[in-house]
Amino acid sequence: MGMATGLRREPHRVLSQIKNTFPEVDCLMLSRPEIEQPFMDSLREAYRSGTNGYSLEASLYMRLWGFRLLDVPLMVHIWHGEDDGNVPISVGRYLAKTIPNSKAYFLTKEGHLSIGTNNIKDILKVLIA
Repeated sequence: MGMATGLRREPHRVLSQIKNTFPEVDCLMLSRPEIEQPFMDSLREAYRSGTNGYSLEASLYMRLWGFRLLDVPLMVHIWHGEDDGNVPISVGRYLAKTIPNSKAYFLTKEGHLSIGTNNIKDILKVLIA
């Protein structure tokens, strides 16, 4: 059964499968109803028309973007959970090393989902400073 069909027919089964791929800290996030419901709603919307959007996004990571990271002139803040199972920490470290005007925040015991929720106040302070 595909993701789109699974989300319509057996959303809790899909969520269980997703949790099997996430670190514990993200699973704890997804156990909270105020996080789980919007997460599932966003997945249903993302896959409503099938997997074309997902495939396109995945292919964009492999294409040239038309600029070099070394040429990014703006200040870039990088927040990355060291337990992120979706985007390896090596990607965050590469971005921090390559973008000249960047500040990186690598947080232990944070994952792909938890970092934004658990650190929202600190992130917002940086963004409005």
